[in-house]
Amino acid sequence: MPLTEGTVLITGVTGLVGSAIALEIERAGFKVRATTRDLEKGTAWSSKYPDLNVEWVLIQDQKDLGVYDDAMKGCVGAIHAAGPFVLDHTAGEDIMNPQINGTLSILQAAAKEKSVKRVVYTSTVAAIQNAPHLGNNAGTTYDESFWNEGDWEQGLGSEDIAHNPVTSYGCGKTLAEQKAWEFMKTEKPHFDLVALCPGTGYGPITQACDSLKDLDTASERLWEHIINAHNEVHPGPLNYINDPSPIFTNTLDTAEAHLKALTWPGLGGQRYLLISGYYSYTRIIAILKKAFPEEAYRFPDVPDEGLPIEPWYFVDCSKAVKDLGWRPRTLDESIIAEGTTLFELAKKEKMTNGVAK
Repeated sequence: MPLTEGTVLITGVTGLVGSAIALEIERAGFKVRATTRDLEKGTAWSSKYPDLNVEWVLIQDQKDLGVYDDAMKGCVGAIHAAGPFVLDHTAGEDIMNPQINGTLSILQAAAKEKSVKRVVYTSTVAAIQNAPHLGNNAGTTYDESFWNEGDWEQGLGSEDIAHNPVTSYGCGKTLAEQKAWEFMKTEKPHFDLVALCPGTGYGPITQACDSLKDLDTASERLWEHIINAHNEVHPGPLNYINDPSPIFTNTLDTAEAHLKALTWPGLGGQRYLLISGYYSYTRIIAILKKAFPEEAYRFPDVPDEGLPIEPWYFVDCSKAVKDLGWRPRTLDESIIAEGTTLFELAKKEKMTNGVAK
């Protein structure tokens, strides 16, 4: 039976993707029980959306198994969007352990709660593509049948291979999703599982942000490219040096897909690659310069508007098109929406302290 009402547990709601998902699920008529590692961020989120009645639960450490047992009580479904996407960790286990144990904790908690009908796991394209920042598999067309070949040891690094935060993130998400499918196979719980694999998130910034310092990792990275735009124009075909993973997913596209994955029947046991399109930083700069003339001083001239975009690997989302009605938003729409918030925050910061990049 399709889900139409009840309480849905959503993790990571104060993040870029989790926030958009929570808005989509709540506005579809469900009651949202949201988790956060910082209740002040939860309060700020609710202050931004005072018309929404979201229940907040503090989850301090995903490394501890069992942390979601109480939060899952009475839920009809769960969406696990939490999983640290931070690139400032110094040890691979610092990001891989929360990813893996947090995912297992959600599934174990759901298995104890007979009211749960479906769990949606927010995986990532990094669990599909094989270390693009290392230049692997150029020319490959990826779909859901692919898996990142990274393992625990690669994520940790070694004496021969230095620890790489991007590698650790990809390995951790890959292992977490694999553990999830292994759990479903061995434990055979009463609920089913759907895994969604989006790319770099661009689009409206829906979480509570009072300053540029509050940005999530993906948005912060985009802002860094904006303020260093005069060094970012690379005419010609993309490569893994100037654009290591040139695919994106609009955050609203991701949120809408999560609602469908949670509520539509017949999707259990499936994995979906969700990519809205290709990008290059050169093209992004051209879009922003044209859309925000008052910010044009930040950007160099871009030959041919950064077109055509020539990615060095490809994706096939035909399964999502068929099963989820995947009709993603454009790069222009995504970047303009995000740029609007970024420039507003920059202006606010300048008015506050007289300095903004």
